[in-house]
Amino acid sequence: MLDIDPDQFGLEQKLLVLVVEDDEDNLFLATQILSYLGCVCASTNNVQIAVELSQRLKPALILLDLKLSGEDGLKVVRQLRLDPSTAAIAVIAVTAQVMPGHRERAIAAGCDDYLRKPYMLEELEAVVRQHLNLASPATQISADVESLP
Repeated sequence: MLDIDPDQFGLEQKLLVLVVEDDEDNLFLATQILSYLGCVCASTNNVQIAVELSQRLKPALILLDLKLSGEDGLKVVRQLRLDPSTAAIAVIAVTAQVMPGHRERAIAAGCDDYLRKPYMLEELEAVVRQHLNLASPATQISADVESLP
Protein backbone atom coordinates (compact mmCIF):
# COMPACT_ATOMS: atom_id res chain seq x y z
CA MET A 1 0.00 0.00 0.00
CA LEU A 2 1.20 3.50 -0.78
CA ASP A 3 1.98 5.80 2.12
CA ILE A 4 -0.05 8.84 1.09
CA ASP A 5 -2.19 11.04 3.28
CA PRO A 6 -5.26 12.33 1.39
CA ASP A 7 -5.28 15.42 3.61
CA GLN A 8 -1.87 16.49 2.29
CA PHE A 9 -3.52 18.04 -0.76
CA GLY A 10 -5.08 20.83 1.29
CA LEU A 11 -8.17 21.38 -0.86
CA GLU A 12 -11.65 19.96 -0.81
CA GLN A 13 -11.54 16.32 -1.80
CA LYS A 14 -14.11 16.93 -4.54
CA LEU A 15 -11.39 18.77 -6.47
CA LEU A 16 -8.85 15.94 -6.38
CA VAL A 17 -8.22 14.39 -9.80
CA LEU A 18 -6.03 11.39 -10.50
CA VAL A 19 -4.32 11.60 -13.90
CA VAL A 20 -3.14 8.23 -15.20
CA GLU A 21 -0.93 9.02 -18.18
CA ASP A 22 2.44 7.78 -19.47
CA ASP A 23 3.19 10.60 -21.91
CA GLU A 24 4.86 13.52 -20.13
CA ASP A 25 3.52 16.15 -22.54
CA ASN A 26 -0.05 14.89 -22.19
CA LEU A 27 0.35 14.71 -18.41
CA PHE A 28 1.62 18.29 -18.29
CA LEU A 29 -1.24 19.55 -20.48
CA ALA A 30 -3.91 17.74 -18.46
CA THR A 31 -2.57 18.90 -15.10
CA GLN A 32 -2.33 22.50 -16.32
CA ILE A 33 -5.96 22.50 -17.45
CA LEU A 34 -7.10 20.81 -14.25
CA SER A 35 -5.15 23.31 -12.13
CA TYR A 36 -6.83 26.15 -14.04
CA LEU A 37 -10.17 24.60 -13.07
CA GLY A 38 -9.18 24.63 -9.40
CA CYS A 39 -8.33 20.94 -9.17
CA VAL A 40 -5.39 19.39 -7.42
CA CYS A 41 -3.78 16.47 -9.25
CA ALA A 42 -2.12 13.24 -8.31
CA SER A 43 -0.60 11.25 -11.15
CA THR A 44 0.91 7.93 -12.10
CA ASN A 45 1.85 6.04 -15.24
CA ASN A 46 1.31 2.61 -13.68
CA VAL A 47 -1.92 0.58 -13.76
CA GLN A 48 -1.50 -1.03 -10.33
CA ILE A 49 -0.48 2.23 -8.66
CA ALA A 50 -3.52 3.89 -10.26
CA VAL A 51 -5.79 1.39 -8.51
CA GLU A 52 -3.96 1.84 -5.18
CA LEU A 53 -4.08 5.64 -5.43
CA SER A 54 -7.77 5.51 -6.25
CA GLN A 55 -8.48 3.36 -3.21
CA ARG A 56 -6.36 5.52 -0.92
CA LEU A 57 -7.15 9.02 -2.17
CA LYS A 58 -10.75 8.57 -3.39
CA PRO A 59 -10.41 11.23 -6.10
CA ALA A 60 -13.56 12.80 -7.49
CA LEU A 61 -12.42 12.04 -11.02
CA ILE A 62 -9.83 9.93 -12.83
CA LEU A 63 -8.45 10.94 -16.21
CA LEU A 64 -7.26 7.59 -17.56
CA ASP A 65 -5.11 6.93 -20.61
CA LEU A 66 -6.35 3.60 -21.93
CA LYS A 67 -2.96 2.55 -23.35
CA LEU A 68 -0.23 2.76 -20.73
CA SER A 69 3.08 1.34 -21.98
CA GLY A 70 1.35 -1.77 -23.26
CA GLU A 71 -1.01 -2.06 -20.28
CA ASP A 72 -4.78 -2.06 -20.70
CA GLY A 73 -6.33 0.96 -18.97
CA LEU A 74 -9.74 -0.73 -19.03
CA LYS A 75 -8.31 -3.17 -16.48
CA VAL A 76 -8.14 -0.24 -14.03
CA VAL A 77 -11.76 0.70 -14.68
CA ARG A 78 -12.98 -2.86 -14.16
CA GLN A 79 -11.10 -3.12 -10.84
CA LEU A 80 -12.47 0.24 -9.66
CA ARG A 81 -16.05 -0.70 -10.50
CA LEU A 82 -15.78 -3.96 -8.53
CA ASP A 83 -14.58 -2.18 -5.37
CA PRO A 84 -17.42 -0.48 -3.45
CA SER A 85 -15.00 2.17 -2.16
CA THR A 86 -14.09 3.30 -5.70
CA ALA A 87 -17.10 2.29 -7.78
CA ALA A 88 -18.61 5.78 -7.84
CA ILE A 89 -15.46 7.64 -8.94
CA ALA A 90 -15.97 9.27 -12.34
CA VAL A 91 -13.54 7.87 -14.92
CA ILE A 92 -12.80 9.71 -18.15
CA ALA A 93 -11.09 7.51 -20.74
CA VAL A 94 -8.47 9.23 -22.88
CA THR A 95 -7.00 7.50 -25.92
CA ALA A 96 -5.43 8.04 -29.32
CA GLN A 97 -7.06 4.87 -30.62
CA VAL A 98 -9.64 5.46 -33.32
CA MET A 99 -10.81 1.93 -34.02
CA PRO A 100 -14.57 1.49 -34.48
CA GLY A 101 -16.28 0.40 -31.28
CA HIS A 102 -13.45 1.53 -29.00
CA ARG A 103 -15.56 4.22 -27.33
CA GLU A 104 -18.39 1.75 -26.79
CA ARG A 105 -16.02 -0.79 -25.19
CA ALA A 106 -14.69 1.87 -22.83
CA ILE A 107 -18.19 2.91 -21.75
CA ALA A 108 -19.25 -0.75 -21.39
CA ALA A 109 -16.20 -1.39 -19.17
CA GLY A 110 -17.35 1.37 -16.82
CA CYS A 111 -15.88 4.63 -18.11
CA ASP A 112 -18.16 7.61 -17.59
CA ASP A 113 -16.90 9.54 -20.60
CA TYR A 114 -14.40 9.31 -23.44
CA LEU A 115 -11.96 11.76 -25.01
CA ARG A 116 -9.98 11.07 -28.14
CA LYS A 117 -6.39 12.38 -28.32
CA PRO A 118 -5.41 14.88 -29.35
CA TYR A 119 -8.26 16.65 -27.63
CA MET A 120 -9.01 20.35 -27.61
CA LEU A 121 -8.47 22.15 -24.32
CA GLU A 122 -12.14 23.12 -24.35
CA GLU A 123 -13.18 19.47 -24.68
CA LEU A 124 -11.26 18.41 -21.59
CA GLU A 125 -12.52 21.44 -19.67
CA ALA A 126 -16.15 20.73 -20.61
CA VAL A 127 -15.95 17.05 -19.64
CA VAL A 128 -14.25 17.80 -16.31
CA ARG A 129 -16.70 20.59 -15.48
CA GLN A 130 -19.61 18.27 -16.26
CA HIS A 131 -18.40 15.39 -14.10
CA LEU A 132 -17.26 17.55 -11.19
CA ASN A 133 -20.36 19.75 -11.42
CA LEU A 134 -18.23 22.87 -11.77
CA ALA A 135 -19.88 25.98 -13.10
CA SER A 136 -18.52 27.40 -16.31
CA PRO A 137 -16.86 30.82 -15.96
CA ALA A 138 -19.84 32.53 -17.64
CA THR A 139 -22.31 30.76 -15.33
CA GLN A 140 -20.23 31.68 -12.28
CA ILE A 141 -20.03 35.35 -13.29
CA SER A 142 -23.78 35.43 -13.86
CA ALA A 143 -24.40 33.87 -10.43
CA ASP A 144 -22.01 36.35 -8.80
CA VAL A 145 -23.78 39.31 -10.42
CA GLU A 146 -27.20 38.03 -9.35
CA SER A 147 -26.04 37.75 -5.74
CA LEU A 148 -24.92 41.40 -5.58
CA PRO A 149 -27.01 43.65 -3.31
